[in-house]
Amino acid sequence: MNLKSFILTISAILLLILAAVGGYFLSQLPSQPQPNPSPTPSQSSLPSPLPPTQSSPSSVIPSDWQTYKNTTHGFAISYPPTYQALDDANNLYGWPNGVVLLYNGGQSYDVIIEVWNTQADYQAKYSSGNFDLTVKKIGNKYLTLLNSTQEDQNSAIISTFESLTP
Repeated sequence: MNLKSFILTISAILLLILAAVGGYFLSQLPSQPQPNPSPTPSQSSLPSPLPPTQSSPSSVIPSDWQTYKNTTHGFAISYPPTYQALDDANNLYGWPNGVVLLYNGGQSYDVIIEVWNTQADYQAKYSSGNFDLTVKKIGNKYLTLLNSTQEDQNSAIISTFESLTP
């Protein structure tokens, strides 16, 4: 065996040892949790929808907040200037019943508003877990307001929901 073959053989053996040692140490590192864009559950029972007469805002809306109005489904909701109201097809992808997603940055939408034809429809989706869910009935439709991230301002946002129909 010449010197060049000997050096290549030793180099190959060293590379295999380094790869094995590196693989071992990588396997010992704690795994990083994967981000979960799904809503975080927080309540155990599905609420009954409130009658339309109880859907007016129960809080004073700060003057710097913006208001999102949806005339198709007959509602308005206000939110802080740090939030965005996303109602385009790209953002609603994955939310087939989604009307608007209120987003304050991060891995999940903060407040998700969906529309349902029947009470059974939204209950089928949300019956399997504990969700912070508010239900409003406007006309013959049910609107759910999911407090997905449990941020402090989300409850204040949800309290500004109002029906635009008499």
